[in-house]
Formats: sequence, C-alpha cells, structure tokens
Amino acid sequence: QLVTEVPINPAFADSLTLTADKIAVKPAPDSEIKFTAQLFRKAGKPSLERVVELKVVDDKGNEVGQFREIKNRSDANGQVSFAYTLGTSPYVG
Repeated sequence: QLVTEVPINPAFADSLTLTADKIAVKPAPDSEIKFTAQLFRKAGKPSLERVVELKVVDDKGNEVGQFREIKNRSDANGQVSFAYTLGTSPYVG
C-alpha cells in the first residue's frame, strides 16, 4: 500500500470588513456594541477557524472596556463576532 501525504496550506484572508450594530456605546454594563468581521479572499474562501483578534484602545494605546462575547474563529461564511462593552469605565472618546 502506497501512502502519500499532501500538505494543505491554510487559505489566509486577504482582507476583512468590520461592521458594528451601533456607532456609540455608553459606560454602563448593559450597553454594548456587536461587531462582525467578514473575511475575504481574492480567490476562494478563507479557511475555517481563522482567528481574528480585536482590541479597543484609547489615544494612548491603553485597552479600554472588555469583550463579553467572543466568537473569534471564522465560520463557513468567513464571519466572526464580538460583543463589546465599556462596563463601568470612565473613558469618554
């Protein structure tokens, strides 16, 4: 029996589009924004389970708020989603 291994390279995204369901979030635990990122490739689709990481930073580069719900591995449609809240942060930007 002859066995041949064929390496399969991951299909990385060439670009992504990031959308939000609101344009602002208030500093309150129950106020949140839902972000969706759509991954794209020029040829074909990105591989499943591609990891996308998001950060929200202030003008000094400090992280602000927190992500409450993270689905950061791409699905069959190349989408990931995040729910973000400022929590009780005093940040205003």
